[in-house]
Amino acid sequence: MENLGMTIRKSREELALKAYELAREVGINPVYITQIEKHGKLPSPIVMKRISEVLCDEQLFGMYLKMKYPMVYDKASKREIGSVFNITNEALMEELGKMRKVLERIEKRIN
Repeated sequence: MENLGMTIRKSREELALKAYELAREVGINPVYITQIEKHGKLPSPIVMKRISEVLCDEQLFGMYLKMKYPMVYDKASKREIGSVFNITNEALMEELGKMRKVLERIEKRIN
């Protein structure tokens, strides 16, 4: 089984994207992409969701969840997550988007 980093790299190369281009689209440092692809670093859920969106591969996010949050993945695969948390995938992604905006504001203040 391929690891997540290898799968991301393969998807990126299929789209003829350079690592720095993917990083720019995702909004992260190119070194971070290298750490993910070559060294197996697992990104935050927001970054991983953004990577899967840019690469147009939603299966990447499922693979990520399975590795980093196996209990969440199990519940999601059984369709229990909505009933446990009483939220939809759209609402979850909206909340993650809000969190990302807050984190971006904090990062701008720090830099």
